[in-house]
Amino acid sequence: MVGSLSALDRYSWSGHAGVMGNTSQKWYSTDEVLGLFGKQKKMARSRYRQFVNEGINGVKTQDLSGGGLIRSYGGWEAVQYLRKETR
Repeated sequence: MVGSLSALDRYSWSGHAGVMGNTSQKWYSTDEVLGLFGKQKKMARSRYRQFVNEGINGVKTQDLSGGGLIRSYGGWEAVQYLRKETR
């Protein structure tokens, strides 16, 4: 959809532009997202943008998909292995 992170910062059809403070929509609040990255908006936006940039560039982060139970078993790969073992 967009060619760069800078373009995404300004792309009005994404929540990302709102989190970055470049657009505003009545139907979403950015405070909850920014609160995950810091108490001061400027620093929180900087950390959020770095987080997104790392995701774009394939920096390995902790996989939080699948909920706590999946993670407690060691991730999806471990669950798939356990499924095979119980058959």
